[in-house]
Amino acid sequence: MTDTLEHGARPAQAVDARANAAAPPLLDVANLQVSFGRGAHQVAAVKGLSFSLHQGRCLAIVGESGSGKSVTARSLVGLPGTGATLHADRLAFDGRDLTRLSHRAWRAFRGKEIGFVLQDALVSLDPLRPVGAEIAEGLRLHGAARSREEREQRVVDLLRLVGVPEPELKARQLPQQLSGGQRQRALIAAA
Repeated sequence: MTDTLEHGARPAQAVDARANAAAPPLLDVANLQVSFGRGAHQVAAVKGLSFSLHQGRCLAIVGESGSGKSVTARSLVGLPGTGATLHADRLAFDGRDLTRLSHRAWRAFRGKEIGFVLQDALVSLDPLRPVGAEIAEGLRLHGAARSREEREQRVVDLLRLVGVPEPELKARQLPQQLSGGQRQRALIAAA
């Protein structure tokens, strides 16, 4: 398929890509290194990873099992793992240096500014809590909805937004009562 353009016109996608490339990246990672253990027992999980991600774009991190994909993703939200040593020449989100955040600052930042959705939603959701309670907790912690009624309505709105059918019912159900796709969508709603 060929696009027909008037003289001097550019495809909208090309214009957007150039404007986006000129803007600073939303996520900027330079020389990310994550290791576990100490001394002779230290194991490098991520070695010198660098990339930039611009707003509105997608990035896939692909590799074999054990290649550091999950450690990388968890490091980007301040959860590299117990005993991890993290170093990066640059680790910035929307211009903010993430290497300088305290544990308390990370808790405030994570979930409000940046989120993480694991592939296995069943492992990520508490099997003893209704899905709506999981989503509402993030809203409560970040002050996104003040009253309980406001949080409940926002949970239903978020579930509807991500395409969960019967969001009022699904919010009251436990994770194992939802399909795999619905659980994944509930995590996206929480993020």
